[in-house]
Amino acid sequence: YERENTNFHIMIYEGSHNENLADMAKEMRLKLAPFRSSQLRTIERISQSNNDHKLIVNLLKTHNKPGTEQALRNHLLGAHDAVIINRA
Repeated sequence: YERENTNFHIMIYEGSHNENLADMAKEMRLKLAPFRSSQLRTIERISQSNNDHKLIVNLLKTHNKPGTEQALRNHLLGAHDAVIINRA
């Protein structure tokens, strides 16, 4: 899952067509790697992550910029919450 998850996120970064932004996102992803492994320990979290990804792709396909932005934010917040809850 981790390999495919990484590939998905890299496609999103590169799809921005902004090399500086993509490089920053990749660098941040590397820095946060230790936390990511802790938040993807349960099948429920992996399932939620996959659902988030499907929504993001569907919104990108329809060029729904506000919806995509909100879905991306929700995805990040879900990952944040998973890490905080797992550390508590």
